[in-house]
Parts: sequence; structure tokens; C-alpha cells
Amino acid sequence: MGPFWVKVGQILATTRSDVVSGAVLGELAHLQDAVHTEPFAVFEPVLREELGPRWRSLFRDIDTATPLGSASRAQVYRVVFADGRVAGLKVQRSASAHASTPT
Repeated sequence: MGPFWVKVGQILATTRSDVVSGAVLGELAHLQDAVHTEPFAVFEPVLREELGPRWRSLFRDIDTATPLGSASRAQVYRVVFADGRVAGLKVQRSASAHASTPT
């Protein structure tokens, strides 16, 4: 499914039990809890585009191996800024990544 339809399914699963059957609700619920992670290579071009080619210099460390979270359009990574602050970095997939993602 494309990202738009994943969102539609998520909304139906949580808000519209009057519109779809219980069996369909059960299937749509999988959209909430079974999102797979993508390799960091999918998200790195977005960081390069948004923060520039030296984006890595903003961080002391970024855990690209294990995302903290994943959704239909984004992943969150643990980062340590150059000044030592720890944070979560949410990176949304680029439009071209959506187009090339198999459905």
C-alpha cells in the first residue's frame, strides 16, 4: 500500500468501527503495530537535502542500526548532538522514496 492508503486504513481502524466490519478492523489494526523498518540509506538523502552535505557534523553520534520507532512515512533515530544533548531525530521519507517503495 502507498502511504496515503496506510493512513486511511489506520484512521478507519481506530475511529470508524461503524463503517467497516470486525474482520476488516482486525486486518487494518495490523497497520498500527506491524510497520517494518527501512534501512537508513532510505532516509540519509533526506538529511543531506534538508541539512546539507555535512549533516553528520551536527551529531556526535546517530544510531542508524536500530530506529527508535517506525511509521508508514517516517523513522526516529537516537542522536547525540555535537554539544552532548541526546534526542530523537524523526526523518520523513522523501516523495521519491514513497514512489519507489514496493506496495
